[in-house]
Amino acid sequence: MPNHAPLSLRPLATSAAAPHSALIISSAMAPAGDTQILSRYDDDVWELWPYFDQSNVTPGNKRIDWARVPEQFREGCKSVVYRYWKEGLPGATPPIARSIVAITMHLTVLFNFLAALGVRGLSQVHPIHISGFIHHRRTTDRVKPGTLVRNLLGIELLYRFRSEDVDSLGFHPWPGSSAADQAGHTGPVRSIGGTALIPPPVLQQLYVTAEGLLARAC
Repeated sequence: MPNHAPLSLRPLATSAAAPHSALIISSAMAPAGDTQILSRYDDDVWELWPYFDQSNVTPGNKRIDWARVPEQFREGCKSVVYRYWKEGLPGATPPIARSIVAITMHLTVLFNFLAALGVRGLSQVHPIHISGFIHHRRTTDRVKPGTLVRNLLGIELLYRFRSEDVDSLGFHPWPGSSAADQAGHTGPVRSIGGTALIPPPVLQQLYVTAEGLLARAC
């Protein structure tokens, strides 16, 4: 088995301005001593197994399969995840491979929700979509506050690492608040059952109506 090697998030040495396709995501040292490139930025799968020390993690949780992300969000998600991995957050411990896989999974939950509503990309997302996602996770999925926080932290990353080069989230998801504050409003799990649910068809129609109002206001 190849030895563990430091994660490379730099362009290939042959070009200081290499395109995304040349960015090395993962590599490992082969028995002969040479470096074997496992994944590049444009690959459909990022193999991250060399950077997991945990023995209880299944092989499927040591990679990112970008085919699981709806196509209209894939490029934007990949850009945000890459930048988060490379830059991290101010004052925070640099993210490890396991964190990168986890945040991608949490973002995929959001993207599947948006895709089901017919949203065509991150630039088409509006605050009502974010509110609807929180409502859906809190009431229909009935996730615990800790899970909801991680879902919402992913949305914060979409805004923090937005880029003019790819389709991006164009607004702060909750000005003056935070993911923790938003998730904290869920209260005890036992109280969730008393919250009236909005059926998905009705929720979708609300979004269609709201987007129509937004379009006429422009």
